[in-house]
Amino acid sequence: MKPAITFVAVFMCIVSILPSCGNTHIDDELKKDGIKALGKIIDGSGKSGKYSEHFDITVEYQDENGTDLTVSKSITRDEFKSFSKDQKVLLVYSKKNPSIIKILATPEEVLEYTGLKERDMAIADLNALATTKKENVASLLNTVNYGWEKSKDSAWINERKNQYVSVFPELKMVVFVSGPDEYKRFQDLAKQAGLHETAPLVEGETVKKSYENDSLYIGLNMTRDVEKRDIGNEYVPIVTEHEVFLSVITFRKKGPAITKKH
Repeated sequence: MKPAITFVAVFMCIVSILPSCGNTHIDDELKKDGIKALGKIIDGSGKSGKYSEHFDITVEYQDENGTDLTVSKSITRDEFKSFSKDQKVLLVYSKKNPSIIKILATPEEVLEYTGLKERDMAIADLNALATTKKENVASLLNTVNYGWEKSKDSAWINERKNQYVSVFPELKMVVFVSGPDEYKRFQDLAKQAGLHETAPLVEGETVKKSYENDSLYIGLNMTRDVEKRDIGNEYVPIVTEHEVFLSVITFRKKGPAITKKH
């Protein structure tokens, strides 16, 4: 009987490691030849029972040739909880088989699969943006975090990070809009850079502070907004509303404005 038990144990071991080997091969391929793309989660479902569970999402994205693709991908329970419908995500896909994708959900995964070390926006970045030519703004922003696209003539948006930048080179000014944590973080950055507070805290519809020195001005606003989200489906439309807080950082270099040449 022992040989039979040994055989079963070995067989179970082989079966259990095969998927891992396959995943390793796919991961290696994506790290070597994977192509970055922005995708959007358009659907998802999950089933959980006593002995098994299964979760998947459906992602749409456009490949490097401009072809629209829709891919379903199995994910873990924790990943399923972290995603939402219409969420923008960064992914890499296989050039050989575009249906093979990997969603890069953490800065560590972004670095591992793309070589891009994402970070928070810094005062130095806003300083550089203030006088950057418009055709170079997107490439500069994408060195901070990936996913920036031109929205309007002077505006760029990163839907993946829920961030927005508007650049006015002639005024040497940048407006950066992000989540509520940036309000406090930029207070700390301004103090660390040696800027002094010039306007006390003002509360009302917005919460405002400002910092400056001889060459720079940074204005900080915390604003409230209402975000609408469609959580229904094609049969039952359900639109929810909830209050969101946004940090609005206005950065300006002091000195005469740049006169546009006609």
